[in-house]
Amino acid sequence: MFVLIWINFTDGVMTFNLKKDYLEAQYVFLFLGLMRVVDMGTGVNSQIIATSTYWRFEFFTGLLLLALSLPLNYILAKQMGVVGPAIAILIALAIYNGIRYLFLLRKFNMQPFTLKSFYTIIIATIGYLVCRNLFPQQGLIWIFLRSAVFITIYLGGIIYFKLSPDLIPLYENLKNRLGFKGNK
Repeated sequence: MFVLIWINFTDGVMTFNLKKDYLEAQYVFLFLGLMRVVDMGTGVNSQIIATSTYWRFEFFTGLLLLALSLPLNYILAKQMGVVGPAIAILIALAIYNGIRYLFLLRKFNMQPFTLKSFYTIIIATIGYLVCRNLFPQQGLIWIFLRSAVFITIYLGGIIYFKLSPDLIPLYENLKNRLGFKGNK
C-alpha cells in the first residue's frame, strides 16, 4: 500500500490542486512509510518476547527506543526541519527492531524473513520503477492507470511465484467463484 501511495504522491498533490507545500512533505511520508514497513515486518517480535521468560528484555528495548528517539528527534528536527523527526523515528525503530530480531534469532532461532520476503521487495521495486518510468504524466486517469499496473505487477508476481501462502487460497477461491476453474 505504501508503494502504491508513493508512486502517486506528487501526481495526487498536483491533480487535486493541493497546496504546493504538501510536496515538501513527500519525504516525510516516505520515511514514515518505510518506518511502518520495518515495524510491520518485525512487529510480532514484541508479543513473542513479552510472553516469554525474557519479558524484561522487551522492557529494556522499549527504554532503548525512547532513549534513541528523543535525542534523534531533537537533533534531526533542528538540522533538517520537518523531515528530521521522520528520519529519526525510522532510524530508532530500525535499531530497536534490529536488536529484537537478533535476540529472537539467538534465543529462539526464530526470524520472520525468508528468501520469499526478499523476492516480494524485488517485485514491489520492479513495479514501482515500471510505473514511474512508464507513466510520467499527471492527471486522475494516470493515477488510476499507474495504480492498476502496479497492483497487476505486484499481485501477479506474488501469485505467480507463490510468495504468500495466505494469498494463494484466496486467489484460487476467487478464481473458482468467477468461473475460471483452472489446473491446480
